[in-house]
Amino acid sequence: AEDGIRDSVASRGLGDVYKRQVIVPGVLYALLAEQTKATKLRGKTVLVTGSSSGLGLALAREAAKRGAAKVVLASRTKAALEAAAKLCAGDATHGSFEAVVAPCDVTKPDDVRALLKNLPPVDVLVNNAGAGAWKHVEETTPEEAYGMMACPYQAAFIHAEY
Repeated sequence: AEDGIRDSVASRGLGDVYKRQVIVPGVLYALLAEQTKATKLRGKTVLVTGSSSGLGLALAREAAKRGAAKVVLASRTKAALEAAAKLCAGDATHGSFEAVVAPCDVTKPDDVRALLKNLPPVDVLVNNAGAGAWKHVEETTPEEAYGMMACPYQAAFIHAEY
């Protein structure tokens, strides 16, 4: 598919535009990745939402590997968070590492406020939580769409209060 797009663009005399639009973002992503790697986590408290599985779990484990003193694991499922905490503890490099299991529905402001009230100041927030259904748009009700959007968007605003 990539070659077909490139050939189509080249035949229209747009080769330079294609290169700028594809290569420049690639370079920016690489530079941003290096900047992200430069973020110092040693001794910090890192809160990761949606950390019971998938990308959130991988990010929480990476924070533990990079020396975070405390990783707060926030998600709705306590049992999955407890398993994630064990994995983070196994990856930890900070001498007094602590994985905090924090069951929380990040779409509910009162749940988030209660969570944050009981934590020390958070140095790094990874707003990763998400929700979704594997459906086509035409099969999704407006209520389902709102529920899927509420998780990442509303959670960002709620956490930003603190």
